[in-house]
Formats: sequence, C-alpha cells, structure tokens
Amino acid sequence: MSKMNHSANLLIVEGEVDKKFIKRLCNQHGMSLVHVFPATPEDLLSDGCGNGKSGVYQALEDFLPNLADASKPLKRLAIIVDADQAKDGQSFHTTFDTITQRLKAFDYHFDNQASNDSSGLIFSHSDSGFNPIGVWIMPNNQEDGAIESWISACIDPTKCDLFPHAQTVVNGLSTSFNRIFIGNKQAKAEVATWLAWQKSPSIGLYAAVSLLDSQSSEYKNLVTWLNYVFPEPPKH
Repeated sequence: MSKMNHSANLLIVEGEVDKKFIKRLCNQHGMSLVHVFPATPEDLLSDGCGNGKSGVYQALEDFLPNLADASKPLKRLAIIVDADQAKDGQSFHTTFDTITQRLKAFDYHFDNQASNDSSGLIFSHSDSGFNPIGVWIMPNNQEDGAIESWISACIDPTKCDLFPHAQTVVNGLSTSFNRIFIGNKQAKAEVATWLAWQKSPSIGLYAAVSLLDSQSSEYKNLVTWLNYVFPEPPKH
C-alpha cells in the first residue's frame, strides 16, 4: 500500500478490473487527483488484501487511521463495492450493515442528509473536523447486483442495439448447453458478450465507459457522489 500513502484522495475498489473502469470514469470527469486502490495487481496480495469485498474492507480499516494522523497526506476516503446477490449469501442490505458496523468502530455514522445531497451513501464522523467517508454499493445503493448491473442500466440508447442480443445469447446457454450463470455472473457474462461485439472488441471492462449515457440518472448519480466525496480543490 505504500504507493497510496502519498495520496490525499483515495478510492478503494474490489480489484484490478474495477480499478481500470473507475479510474477511466474519474479521468473523464476531470478527477485526475483521485487515486484508485489497488494501485497495482501486487497490492492485492500485500498486507492481507485480496480481491472482492474482503479486500476492500481490509484496506478500508488499514487506511482509516491515516485520516486522524496529521502527518499523513490522506484526507478523503471512499469505497465502491458490489451489493452481490441474496442467493449467494450477500445483498445490498447485508453489505450496508457490514460497512456500517466497520465504520462505526472508527466513529463514523450514516448521514442521511448528506447521502441525499450526494446521491450516494455518506458516513460522517462525530468530529466535524474529519471529512466524511463515501460509500457506493453497486449498482445503485438500493438493489442487489454488481458494477456490470450499473453499466447495463447506463448504456447509451444509440449504442445498445446489440445488448438485448447479448442477453438472449447468455440466457440461451442455460437451455441449450445447461450453462447457468449464478448471481452476478449473469450480468458479467452479458456485459462481456456485448463488449466483444463492438466494432473494436475489448476484453477490458474499462472500454464500456465510452459507451455509456452520461445523461442517464444512474450515471449522473454516481458522478454526483464522486464529486461530493472528492470535491475539486479551490483555485488560487
């Protein structure tokens, strides 16, 4: 984690794929000063961190004390995780409850008003001198799902003609080949198939950023939250 210790703005995500997607989204909206963790694939294995929510939770608890240390440059911190599916033993509600309890241990509590203002989830400290912690539970801080579920809801209408066909193909695998996608794997397979059919096929999820509708409510809500948690520094 040493590479991120020099960052004032840190956004923790579940892994390398999510990192590339979110970093491109941030850059597209002028948030170049937001550093996305993990910084490198090797960081996933350092200090006990790994892919998925457990890695995010571990990194969150590792970085939170830095906010109270004036000698550390870290000032703003946020996380993005998947809600996942109830059928897999996870859901929006269980994820929200887990995060709430972990942040409560550091004296951060859910702030309903700030959450409404930010279009996301905000946890404020009892000491107003601390910046709030931002939380986004994919896809929309309400429903079960994953980052691919959010992407599906944000596809540009002028570029979505192939997406229904991708959904049909993936669904057909369950009947024709007895291949059943459980939980988030359904949305992941649909988005991956759709991306593979573009004029410039890419195996990287980050390629989807340019195919999204920036005017959709789901898209605007996430960008609003990012700007709330990581406001642009004042110009001198």
